[in-house]
Amino acid sequence: LILGTFTALLVIFSIELYKIRFVNLDELETEFQAPILSIIPKYSKKLIKEISNSKAEYKIASLISKDEGLIETYRLFRTKLLQRLDPEKKIIMITSCEENSGKTSVVSNLAISISQEGKKVLVVDCDLRKADLTKAFALTTKDVGLIDYITKDVNPKIYSRASKLIDILPTGGLTDESGTLLSSAKMKSLFAHLSHSNYDIVIFDTPPVTRVVDPLVLAQYIKEAIVVVRPGHSLIETVRWGIQELKEANIKIRGIVANAATIETSYYYRYRYGYGYGYGKGSTIKNKLTKIKTRRSKSNETIGA
Repeated sequence: LILGTFTALLVIFSIELYKIRFVNLDELETEFQAPILSIIPKYSKKLIKEISNSKAEYKIASLISKDEGLIETYRLFRTKLLQRLDPEKKIIMITSCEENSGKTSVVSNLAISISQEGKKVLVVDCDLRKADLTKAFALTTKDVGLIDYITKDVNPKIYSRASKLIDILPTGGLTDESGTLLSSAKMKSLFAHLSHSNYDIVIFDTPPVTRVVDPLVLAQYIKEAIVVVRPGHSLIETVRWGIQELKEANIKIRGIVANAATIETSYYYRYRYGYGYGYGKGSTIKNKLTKIKTRRSKSNETIGA
């Protein structure tokens, strides 16, 4: 009896500690006072296998997956972002508060979705320590990019990737001096040029705000940001700290993207988004309506009999 009671208390304590430590999907908007722009479902094992085994040049989920539910979450993100973005300030930063939140995956899939609406998008890989976005678009750190522009007397090298409407400025290498480079006069010139460019939107993929100073350095040029969090992975205190840092740098948080979320565990969003966004087992509205009609048809046949 004593052992059973102790075990039950230990389980309850562990569950409550988990809730306190990690970001909870149902509490995101109230906790951080920012709207959720989209809830990206956790990739299924099947999709992860498809991406890893794919012979496609770009290992980007929305280009490989046929799951309309997953693709729809990025359409929703695209629509809400473009509605909130000041047309006069078409430059935005997408960052996170810690590693492994899936920020770069969100950026690359968002770029695909924006291009599919016929809009011209430029993505800039400002994570000069990792260059994950550069690699996602089948470029390497040996390709001429941002570091070359800043440190050498060369023009920014832009590459078209995945679509004629998607351009990317890669890192152009790797460096631990990213903060110094991003605060240079050459970066000021780059932003002056981009503010008058013909792009519909320019997206900067930056390192986590709580890990390096880079996003705060870019705050002198970029005044709007999207924060990517991963429920069950992102620590509440870390996200609080990161968002506070951005706000103190006078960056406006346009919204939050909940990435790799399990909608079934949500009390609120499973009813709000559960039908039609591919959560559940990958079913869509069409599939669910078909099932409902089939049940009704069988029911009517039974009544008629």
